[in-house]
Amino acid sequence: MARRRRQIEWSGVDEVGMVLSGLCLAHCLILPAAVVFVPQLAAFAPLHRLLGLMALLLGLLTLLPAYDAHRNTAVLALTLLGASCLATSCMAVADCCSTVLAWCAGEIPASEVSLAAVIRYLVAPVGALLLIASHAMNRSIGFQSPSRSRLRRRG
Repeated sequence: MARRRRQIEWSGVDEVGMVLSGLCLAHCLILPAAVVFVPQLAAFAPLHRLLGLMALLLGLLTLLPAYDAHRNTAVLALTLLGASCLATSCMAVADCCSTVLAWCAGEIPASEVSLAAVIRYLVAPVGALLLIASHAMNRSIGFQSPSRSRLRRRG
């Protein structure tokens, strides 16, 4: 018996996902520059994990069920790659965000910042960009005309 695909109602979930991923991206890119001028902003480093986790969870909770309906492998690949990047960065054992921000604030010398910490720090914005792209692709598939979109068809 053929498996019935669910009809998905799009009510702004992809837009919320893009905004959360965008906030994560902005936090990762703007905070190091801001810390140079206002070192006290380094206290906002834990926000990195919170934004990353929220973007990660919303991405997985919305995009994976949507894949079940539209079977677009590009959306699935972007989602999984972006989620992997965010999970790697946000769940790193060493707090790479604090290390990089301490270096930006001039509190520690560059020699104390490991290459691994810098790479983990840079992986988060890449993951956020990939999740933004996957939400945008998912949204565009969801809003195609009913005659061309497999999301709108039942069967």
